[in-house]
Amino acid sequence: MRRTFHALSIIAALGAAIVARAGEAVDTTTLRSRIEAAIQAEDYNLAARLARQLFRAPGLDRHGRGMAHLAQALQLVARKEYAAARILMGRAADEVREPADILRLRANLALQTGDFTGAAEDVARLLVLVPGFAEQESGQPIYRIWRGLREKGGAPLYRFLDALFRAGFDGGRGHDAVDWMWLDLTRLHAEAGRREDARAVLGRVFDPEAILEAMIDRRYAALWPMLDGLGIADVEALYRRDLEYAKKRLAAHPKSLAVLHQYFDALRQADELAEARRVAQDFFRRSEAYDAEDAAARRRIGLAFLEGMAVIEHAEGHMEQSLDLMRSLAGLSIDEFPSLVNQQIDFAISLLEAGRYEDALAAAARVDPERASRFGNFFVQMVEAC
Repeated sequence: MRRTFHALSIIAALGAAIVARAGEAVDTTTLRSRIEAAIQAEDYNLAARLARQLFRAPGLDRHGRGMAHLAQALQLVARKEYAAARILMGRAADEVREPADILRLRANLALQTGDFTGAAEDVARLLVLVPGFAEQESGQPIYRIWRGLREKGGAPLYRFLDALFRAGFDGGRGHDAVDWMWLDLTRLHAEAGRREDARAVLGRVFDPEAILEAMIDRRYAALWPMLDGLGIADVEALYRRDLEYAKKRLAAHPKSLAVLHQYFDALRQADELAEARRVAQDFFRRSEAYDAEDAAARRRIGLAFLEGMAVIEHAEGHMEQSLDLMRSLAGLSIDEFPSLVNQQIDFAISLLEAGRYEDALAAAARVDPERASRFGNFFVQMVEAC
């Protein structure tokens, strides 16, 4: 079973696993067996009624109380009373002997209701309770929490990022947003005067584009002297540094499709085009050998490989091959892949650069100005003007 936040379908298994740990007197053992059966039958109302009896049973220990709280919480989950369910799950997690699964479910409920602070607190506990939790996570729920906390900033964001950093979170099985997470934590340290802590976190930022973007983003002005110390004047050195880190990530997550693409991107940006082409060809031959979050993620990464190969073909002077790949991307459904508006714009610009002006105008006309950014629309207007 994937060690990530479980969806509500784990309720029966979770309840059964915790209920099954017996050891009290006969009365409590009987009640717990009946609660287990009720949970397995998804009769949460009965499970909650039995839990109320269990509270009154003689010889009830802390673990038994935790199980009773959980049974009542599952009834509230079934009723979609998530806030109240989280309160009881918190009590259950404090009482049972192995609270990790409860905390996972509790964090999932918090995410469903937009309680990012609550979800962050549960993850922070899991980072302490579960050995290797930071390495096991796929990353996506953690990024959702980070984005939710980022809107307000402050102490909850700092505590969450600091807990992840101390636990050794490296982005899970692949996501480039982790560099922006560490830039946020570095900024929070710097703004609080914790310069040494800031430098330590900055050492975990590898994405050259994130570093260069932060250098022109005034939100990160407090970091500019430290970012300059990474040697940003030598951009090629930044890309080589990123490539070395990407190699280590791939060694740590050899089956991750997202990490494989990060390695491909790092090769391409470091001008290691032959090796980048080999990696892409390996992906196209046996993409199913790599793990992805879901089918949508697999499609999205596949498109990213195609886009990267178009860039490589262009860099090696194979203009027609590059245009063919870009034409394929630009022709996909924008409703299914909204980010493809950028590929449509790139295709129009590439046609213009190739001197195919009428084709460039036709490609630019396909771009929906409502979907394109202001910057993207500027390039469309440039194509139309030329």
